[in-house]
Amino acid sequence: MDSMKLFGSRPKNQFAPRTISMKPEQHSGKKLFWIVLSIVIVLGLVFAAWQYAKSSIFVINEVKLIETIGVQPDVVPRDQMSKLAKLIEGTSLLTLDVERMDKEWREKFPSVTVFEIIKKYPQTLEVRYTPRVAYSQLASPDGVFLADRNGYIFAEASSTALPKLTTDASVSEVGKTASAEGIMLGMYLIKGLRNTTPRLQSIVLEEGQLEVKLASSTLILINEERDAVPTTEQIQTLLAKFEQDKKYPKEIDMRFDRPVLRY
Repeated sequence: MDSMKLFGSRPKNQFAPRTISMKPEQHSGKKLFWIVLSIVIVLGLVFAAWQYAKSSIFVINEVKLIETIGVQPDVVPRDQMSKLAKLIEGTSLLTLDVERMDKEWREKFPSVTVFEIIKKYPQTLEVRYTPRVAYSQLASPDGVFLADRNGYIFAEASSTALPKLTTDASVSEVGKTASAEGIMLGMYLIKGLRNTTPRLQSIVLEEGQLEVKLASSTLILINEERDAVPTTEQIQTLLAKFEQDKKYPKEIDMRFDRPVLRY
């Protein structure tokens, strides 16, 4: 009998290392563990970053207010702006909503036309602002107001040497806009008729037109769309003729192609 058969045969690879294969449930559990661990780490980093942002390192300790141009008259409420800036101190520079702050400050301070809010890390906020330039005064039953070149009314007037136009109550409020064309024409007429005879008394800005009143009780009606230079020159010529003739009309209507005189 064959000796191998006598003592029995040994299976192949009996002493080879065994490979242990994991069950599908074990694979899923290990994968889920690493996913949960990653989420915990990310949440921890986010929380740490939030706490870091709220820490004293990026807390605003100074708000610098910088006026880019000096204007006369002084209509910017600097005291109010300083008080509002104080309320911002102590807040986080990182989480400050610049767009929201810009909107709120524009609403609170209509006398300022531009705000530029700059974060200066680590603890400073810089606010640059450009005041509106007063171009004329608008007098109404509700008071006297300052308007810029575009007709925007941005402040109440105090003592100023700016030319004054009279208007009705419909635009006599801060935040409203009067006719820019009417204001421009009115300002030019004030300058051009300053030394004429009879003397200029007042200019009333109404909807769509100007009423120019002279010391001779003459009333001049002008469309606000008329060109300032030729209109002023035409009025100067008419007044010179009236002075020569010593006869003044009660009304000069310049709302048409040619002036209409009414005596």
